[in-house]
Amino acid sequence: MPQCPHAERRDAAIYCRVLGRVVNPLAFPCMTTRYERCRNYKPVEVPARAGEERAAELARAAQAEGVVAEPTAEGLGLTAEGARAESCSECVFYGSLSKLCFLLSRPVGDPLEPPCKKK
Repeated sequence: MPQCPHAERRDAAIYCRVLGRVVNPLAFPCMTTRYERCRNYKPVEVPARAGEERAAELARAAQAEGVVAEPTAEGLGLTAEGARAESCSECVFYGSLSKLCFLLSRPVGDPLEPPCKKK
């Protein structure tokens, strides 16, 4: 049954983490599919993957300085261990949710064909 990510069952009661107290499930839509309509609902942010924040920061800094990285035949992608990445899904500079290469500041159509390896 869908429920608000801020709702928590405590015995027979429903506890709201946003309000910090027990709420009446008849007055609040915590345990229904309409929980987003609650006046106290706050969207939950998805944390970034390891390395995405640093890669995005580097890409913004390079873009601010006017530096535009061009793809090379050797490939620029790196894995978390520092090895060369064979696909975008292994690379620390790839944002899987945004489907962007943060190093090149470009969208990635196919993660199996990295833009840094295209000729």
